[in-house]
Amino acid sequence: MFFDIIPIYTACLVELERVSELYSCAHKLIDNYAQNALSWLAVGNYYYLTKKYEIARKHYQRAI
Repeated sequence: MFFDIIPIYTACLVELERVSELYSCAHKLIDNYAQNALSWLAVGNYYYLTKKYEIARKHYQRAI
């Protein structure tokens, strides 16, 4: 897995408002790499994009 591009890739998906792609990406990351902070960053970005800011914040904190 190319973890060094995950932050940029998910940020691009947020900017392009690609909800389905971001959901799929985050879901796959959590299924396969739940211990990796970047997986939780992707989940946080998904919730941010769907305007669920409080849930996004919780996932961002988990990514730290």
